[in-house]
Amino acid sequence: MKRPRPGRGYGMGIALSALWALLPAATTKADATTATTLTVRIEAGPLDQALTAFARQSGLQILFDSNVLANRHSTAISAQLEPEEALRRLLAGSGFYAEAVAPSTYVLKREAAPPKTATATTKALPEEDTDASHLPPVQVLGSLMRRGNWQTAAPISVITREQIDRSGMRSLFDLLRVQPSIDVTSRAELMASQPIVNYLYGGAAGAATLGMRGLGARATLILLDGRRIAGYGLTQSGSGLVVDVNDIPLDLVERIEILRDGASAMYGADAIGGVINIVLRQSFDGRQLALNYGVSGRGDTRRVGTAATLGGQVGAASVFLHAQSFQRDPLLGNQRDWYTRDLSHKGLYDLRTLYSFPGNYAYLDEKGQVQIRPMPGCTELADDGLCLLDEAKYTTLQTRQKGNSLLARLTRPAGDTAELYADLRLSRLDQAQQAAPIGFGFNLPAGFPGNPAPGPAMLFYSFNDVGPVRENTRSRTHALNLGMRGRDDRYEWNLAFSVQGNSVDDRIDGFLNTSDLLRRINDGSYRLGGPNPAATIAAISPPLHRQGRTRQFALAADGSGQLAQWPSGPLQLSLGLELRHLAVLDVPDPLLRSDDRPFGERSYVQRTSNNVLASYAELQLPLSQRFSAELGMRLDHSAATGSAFSPKLGLRWRASDVWLLHATAARGHRPPSELELQQPMQLSELRPLNVPQALLPCSQPSPTNDSNCTLEIISRNNLSLRAENSRSFALGTTIAGGERWRLSLDWIQIARDNEITPLPITYALQNPEQFPNLLRYDDKGQLSGLNVGLVNLGRTHTRSLDGSLQWSVWDGAAGSLSAHVDVTYLERRDVRVAPGASTTAFAGYDSSPRLRGRAGLDWTRAAWTASANANYVGSYRNATFAGDTESCVDLQSRPRYCTTPQFATVDLVLGYASPRRWNARLSIINALDHKPVYYGANAANYNDAFDDPVGRYFSVDLSYRF
Repeated sequence: MKRPRPGRGYGMGIALSALWALLPAATTKADATTATTLTVRIEAGPLDQALTAFARQSGLQILFDSNVLANRHSTAISAQLEPEEALRRLLAGSGFYAEAVAPSTYVLKREAAPPKTATATTKALPEEDTDASHLPPVQVLGSLMRRGNWQTAAPISVITREQIDRSGMRSLFDLLRVQPSIDVTSRAELMASQPIVNYLYGGAAGAATLGMRGLGARATLILLDGRRIAGYGLTQSGSGLVVDVNDIPLDLVERIEILRDGASAMYGADAIGGVINIVLRQSFDGRQLALNYGVSGRGDTRRVGTAATLGGQVGAASVFLHAQSFQRDPLLGNQRDWYTRDLSHKGLYDLRTLYSFPGNYAYLDEKGQVQIRPMPGCTELADDGLCLLDEAKYTTLQTRQKGNSLLARLTRPAGDTAELYADLRLSRLDQAQQAAPIGFGFNLPAGFPGNPAPGPAMLFYSFNDVGPVRENTRSRTHALNLGMRGRDDRYEWNLAFSVQGNSVDDRIDGFLNTSDLLRRINDGSYRLGGPNPAATIAAISPPLHRQGRTRQFALAADGSGQLAQWPSGPLQLSLGLELRHLAVLDVPDPLLRSDDRPFGERSYVQRTSNNVLASYAELQLPLSQRFSAELGMRLDHSAATGSAFSPKLGLRWRASDVWLLHATAARGHRPPSELELQQPMQLSELRPLNVPQALLPCSQPSPTNDSNCTLEIISRNNLSLRAENSRSFALGTTIAGGERWRLSLDWIQIARDNEITPLPITYALQNPEQFPNLLRYDDKGQLSGLNVGLVNLGRTHTRSLDGSLQWSVWDGAAGSLSAHVDVTYLERRDVRVAPGASTTAFAGYDSSPRLRGRAGLDWTRAAWTASANANYVGSYRNATFAGDTESCVDLQSRPRYCTTPQFATVDLVLGYASPRRWNARLSIINALDHKPVYYGANAANYNDAFDDPVGRYFSVDLSYRF
């Protein structure tokens, strides 16, 4: 793998300078504190952009939420005006006015509502096209129709740009990790401690993925600006692709839309568990430089980031450019005292390993008893005198990252009602992580050099002289989108073409070529315990390389409009067509594809491609003034797996002026990927098994307490794989208490059948008639092996309750204070591994807490803002599932260690928006410095699904707008 040239990081700085020069500053500016009039030149367009342009021209500070102003427009202005008059003209007809709260500072406020009738006792829920203070009209996730959130029947959550800023988070992964309904998987710890998985089974090393409802990353569809994202270049477990959110900078995100039930009717495959749509910033007027610096309370995990943004009008075109660069230091296990495999201080296990340096040896004494002794020269002896190695201390908790990204957008009018658009996104992300050195066991004959035992001995040895297992990944992403869109009073349409791709170079150092190693140990050229020359270390530990890439081409067309005006409202129809081509190539190291591979079964090159054609439609039926229905349907045809039809029904009933009910029912699917269908045949292992008497005799008997045969396990493809199917139901209600509070509750149930899963061998032996190609016989007709692979067997059933409360506590001279609470209660997550098998309950057990929540307070006064957010994770049993009698069996005297306790972290954010165009924000993440507590089996006191390994973290953001 090529390493970056010295000084290459300065290229981004040069690019920022070049971008900065592209856009001229405003030709006329005025100081609002001294001038009574100023020259205002603003073109007609979106109101938020017009206000931003006016602030730049006038030097005034105008505070507003751009989401509240969505779909509001201003007229063109070109005149000499006083600031108040200019603002009045810009806001005319918008329902808002500007109030001066300080010199040169204005806050947008809503105009008074029309007088209510004498019978009105409370403010009603907002109408479909009014009252942007609740939720503005947007392109609703899960629908092609442009309308207010009150009009959709699906359960949707939105994280706005303001909420992102108030969270204090620095990455998209960290922001979504604390959302109650979202599961995250980054697992730097797992990837580093088990790098063999990345090579033998195609783990997506370096990727951070998202899931929902415990259904996994491949059941949750991730969109970027409403479009599918090209998958990560390295495949996941050799079976499919995942989307990596690591390379999407949080500074680029305008909002995040979360559709919390099945959405295959609009988005096709992979939307069984829900959809997360990440909407990037669309426009900007002016120029801005930003700097971020963060460091933990212990002085480590430093992060430094810079960004430049500029945008505005260049002739008739609108331009937006954003470039960003950052670097983050790693966090290793030896930097945190709580991260250890030795939990004996809590009365638990000491799981440090005997495979250490220079190691331990075991032998039989003269009485035939096994004795274990440390090798001479061990510097870290345990209390019992053995030489132990704490693998956790070598393991990465947070990867080292260095990233650059660029987003460019261009829009240009094409007539009165249409525009052309293009956007380009480029990113590169380098990551590094490590794990403990490789450990091996050796049989040493008597008298062998380095064997201190009086006779033969077994040596438990760690190759510390080779060093930790070190993994480096470099991910590059490109995405180009071109299109044309238009709208008028009744119709809107969009034509789009996109080219996307991701490539990943992965390198692991620290593995061993076992055949060369054993040869050198036997001939004495490698000395156990060292020292050994660098040339010998390099020979026994060659670097392993893996390269992967994905390419995606898509052509899409959609449109929506009003078919007719019924007495109860407009009848609307949306139609869409999508053509997509996907190609995947994953190439492991040649050594792992040869018979001289150091471990495991032979790896193989994964090369696939597929074409998908989809058509979809949505119909909105206003059945009455208060009751409406939505019908959605989609037909997907894949060249690899055939066709699938996904329908959806939504109902919405405004029961009263303050009470809304909505419900959805949908079917979804996830077809097997080409990678799952094309797994090659190969010998996986020889395994002792307990074979039923009806299948005997076998060719290799192995009578023991647990088995009676040793069989060859042959992995092979299964071209008969069918698509996974799902049924989802959602029922929700929203109650509004005027403008003061709003409460939403959603009950969501998803059942997934025909799950694609590795064949459970014990079940297959008990039911061989279900698998015609399972059994392999030798020439004598004796059972010799099993053909295994992926099959359709499993079923998962989830049921949860989501709740959300938004409350405006007060709004007065001391500022405004609001509160929000979001919770998810996991009522059920049941899994059945095969038809007829018993159902196993997972809710409330290992890494599946029943209750998760997030609550916060937000305060605003003039240019100051402050937020406090609490993130809660409920307790869960440290057993794999309900009825698990094996876990925690040795801890009955200390039952509290059989449950991981509930915990909460608190984040604090203080912001200031200066009238002189600079902004500052101080964030303290995990302000109470909560340390992880986790008693799961084989863990090191840390659950990467929920825990924050860094501890208290300080971050400062500064930006200046020109």
